[in-house]
Amino acid sequence: MAIVCAWIILAMVLCGFLERWLFPLLPPLIPVLIRGILELTGGILNLNEIPSESMRFLLSCGMINWGGICVHLQIQSLAAGAGLSVRTCAAQKLCQSLLSLLLAAGYLALGPGGLLFPLFLLIPGKKVWKNKKNKQKNKKDPFGF
Repeated sequence: MAIVCAWIILAMVLCGFLERWLFPLLPPLIPVLIRGILELTGGILNLNEIPSESMRFLLSCGMINWGGICVHLQIQSLAAGAGLSVRTCAAQKLCQSLLSLLLAAGYLALGPGGLLFPLFLLIPGKKVWKNKKNKQKNKKDPFGF
């Protein structure tokens, strides 16, 4: 368990070093990205430096699903004895993060209602289109399907 704490301390020291010497020279987006890639909490806490709400939404979706390099190092230290592949885990987390970014971008592009409609197609046995007779009989359906 001490190795997990060591990874957290290392990530915090690295972020502190970068904050002192590198981040003042960069535009606000880059330090937030670096913090989010290195350590999840630091990246999320500094999202308020980004003026665009939609950019903050996209970055938070990506950061939360990525988890940060610090988390991946903690997983490596715990999973080393179990025979789990850390590279596979990191690749899957990266794919999960990219998929999250795509879904979040789709949500921003289409709006809340535009993204939910395709989900009705995934419900087994759910008829998406009904004729007028069924629509008149089932007036309790709030979506009108």
